[in-house]
Amino acid sequence: MTNATRRPARMIGAAALGLLVVPALADEALTGDGLRALIVGNTVQGTMETTGGYDEFYRPDGTIKAATYSGTWSIEGDSFCTQVGADPRECWQGAKAGDEIHWLRDGKLDGTGKVTPGNPNNY
Repeated sequence: MTNATRRPARMIGAAALGLLVVPALADEALTGDGLRALIVGNTVQGTMETTGGYDEFYRPDGTIKAATYSGTWSIEGDSFCTQVGADPRECWQGAKAGDEIHWLRDGKLDGTGKVTPGNPNNY
């Protein structure tokens, strides 16, 4: 294969790589106010890397309600923090991606969730 015939393959490969990168660039980093506006009074259902699936309603009074547990939440600077049962308090930065939130810890994706308005599960 000559350089002339390899060039289109490289260009196609580069274009495909660009498509893979674009969704990550579409995430909108959230400030504390942005986290509050997106999460408070709404339900988020998703998956975390370490704990698996979750489905939680974030009450305006700082409590978390779920089917089998409850806890507390707070916003500290630009981080969303939770405390559930005897588990240690954990904090994440958030990034909005369409109707999803991406939870980031130390700059790495730690979980995702779909935001649903209100409390459709009546937690």
